[in-house]
Amino acid sequence: MKKIFLALFIISVMSCNNIEDWYPTGDVGIESYRVYLNKDTEKKECLLNYKISNTGNVDISTTTFSLTIKTDKGSYATSEILEVTIQSGKSIINNKTIIFIEDTEFIENQDNIIINSIFLINRI
Repeated sequence: MKKIFLALFIISVMSCNNIEDWYPTGDVGIESYRVYLNKDTEKKECLLNYKISNTGNVDISTTTFSLTIKTDKGSYATSEILEVTIQSGKSIINNKTIIFIEDTEFIENQDNIIINSIFLINRI
């Protein structure tokens, strides 16, 4: 009996050896951004359009990412948690607005927008 359980254990461990088969993987990237003066608030804002892509083999149920924007005057950091299911091989596009403190700030290039991300799955 012990040999049967041992064999089943070894088979189950060997079947999970490729992390990409069961662990969510993806990418968050900036699709576009624009900096503009909001006429209602009279504040300069940056509207970021970002894309979350599921590059793995399992559905992503939650995406958490931090976003840092470096301007010529300083940095802005924020975090996002999106609880939306993204199927394997699919993507979604969303946006985020960052309000600048000074009206003269600008982003020199897209390399000054930094994203770190974590992807999660629901297991019941």
